[in-house]
Amino acid sequence: METLVCSRFRFFLIFFSSVIGGAIAVEDPLQRTLVLTVGTLISIPFAATIARAQKKLNIALRILFEVEGHPAKILDAACTGRSRRNLIGYGIPLLSCVILVAWATVAWCNYLGTLARRNLMSEATFPWAIGIVVVSIVLGGILSLLWYCLLSWICGVEREGTTGIRDFLKKRGVITGIVERAFFTVAIGAGLSGVTIAMVAWTALKQKTLWALFSGEYKDTNASSENKPDWDRVGVSLLASLGSMVIAIVAGKICSGDLLQSPIEDLRSFIFRQ
Repeated sequence: METLVCSRFRFFLIFFSSVIGGAIAVEDPLQRTLVLTVGTLISIPFAATIARAQKKLNIALRILFEVEGHPAKILDAACTGRSRRNLIGYGIPLLSCVILVAWATVAWCNYLGTLARRNLMSEATFPWAIGIVVVSIVLGGILSLLWYCLLSWICGVEREGTTGIRDFLKKRGVITGIVERAFFTVAIGAGLSGVTIAMVAWTALKQKTLWALFSGEYKDTNASSENKPDWDRVGVSLLASLGSMVIAIVAGKICSGDLLQSPIEDLRSFIFRQ
């Protein structure tokens, strides 16, 4: 298992270095943006596989450390200080993904600024592009997934495995999250009335559709304790939905100019400079 972690980590570093090198070597803003975006989309699930292998390694070592007289336990007792193996499985891949996400976001902003300078995007639509594309869709998708993983870890909820891209999009609700955030971002940015009520109603509707899966509503609760409501999973789903709505609110306020107006104006002045 340790060999698996090290091999995946080695290939991840090679891929990460290739993305960084390609982004530096490319001079065209669109090509650099595409390189960083594709590299980010590949690096995140790549890092997730390393974290999964690291988790299995930690479990295996914990089992071996409980066996009396096992060489692993003897070596662990002889070594002083805290183990740093989680840096390989968790720390460095996570930091690398954060760097790629931040650089890809900046690259998208620069590319949108290039379009603005070419009069393909007016100054009035620039906050909408930042709010919808950058904040709601790109950052919103990444932050929502990280928020869901954090809640699952805090509540001790085991996340379901996925067997492919389609299964991942279905089980993680990625498509639903993108559509709902984009819709409410536009609604808030346009100043439509009743958006708060619609957001609460939509969150309640989503929880109702998931209730049969999480709460055991259609199960025989007298059969066994396994059929009792999974309140932890219900809470994670609800808090994850609320987190997605918060991102939509922030993105909508950016579109309408009510939030971060001064930084947006400074960024626009920098982009539209002659």
